[in-house]
Amino acid sequence: MSKTDKTIYEIGYNLIPTISEEEVAKQVGAIKEKITSLGGIIISDEYPNLIKLAYEMTKEIENKNVRFTSAYFGWVKFELDPSMIAEINKMADNTLSVLRYIVIKTVRENTISTPKLVKGNRRSSSEESSSSESSEAPMDEEAVDKKIDELIEEDAAL
Repeated sequence: MSKTDKTIYEIGYNLIPTISEEEVAKQVGAIKEKITSLGGIIISDEYPNLIKLAYEMTKEIENKNVRFTSAYFGWVKFELDPSMIAEINKMADNTLSVLRYIVIKTVRENTISTPKLVKGNRRSSSEESSSSESSEAPMDEEAVDKKIDELIEEDAAL
């Protein structure tokens, strides 16, 4: 297989907060091991940190719906043959400690940017707050989750 046959992906994942620090390390190792066992190359990653979730998430554990308001969030950027992505999804789906995950196509380059100062006419702070309040619609988190799931299913079908 040539290097051009591979695509750059990133898996972002939330691990349930009830697992021990040792188990977090084991899960990160298992994710990386699965990627490399499929012929993938790890480009970069971030070890999971415990974060407060923006909204409550539910996972079925031992036939009970368990609700979580925090999770360990981490990510791994890797290069892999696109035909192997289904295996990554299967591994994440079958891992009990994975609360939620997403696999996306990305680029090799670091895409984290710093905010840039914009020069030009500035409106007064009262004008900015009134215009931003009127233009923002409330976010429907369930609709966002449903759309994300649909997009993942479409990508997996490809």
